[in-house]
Amino acid sequence: MKKLFMLLIAICSIAVNGICNPDEGSNGPTREEININKLDIPPIPRPRSAVELIEAYLNRTDSTIEVYFNYMFGDVTVTIEDAAGNVVTSQVCDTDADEVLLLAAPEAEGEYTIKIAGQDLSAEGVFAI
Repeated sequence: MKKLFMLLIAICSIAVNGICNPDEGSNGPTREEININKLDIPPIPRPRSAVELIEAYLNRTDSTIEVYFNYMFGDVTVTIEDAAGNVVTSQVCDTDADEVLLLAAPEAEGEYTIKIAGQDLSAEGVFAI
């Protein structure tokens, strides 16, 4: 009976891992983290949580870029540039009121830079479509 119970638990855990991974599609991951390098950032007394101050993800399923601000930086401008330095999209976000910014991901394949700039903040990351 104990072996049967252990076998049932093993089968269920394998099935859950194979079926319920929301970041994996049939062609690989559908949500990829964009590494944000903080170039210039003010001293932070206490962030909203224990995670990175700024997180960004490329969501390939719905062609969006999600930017999470885990600290109140005030008004910031988030810009996406192509490899030639041309601005693809730019949007201002009040991080004191909104913790998440959704941007449309570029449609053309290539390498892009996401730049985040505020009064005392400068950060950027690189991603590919």
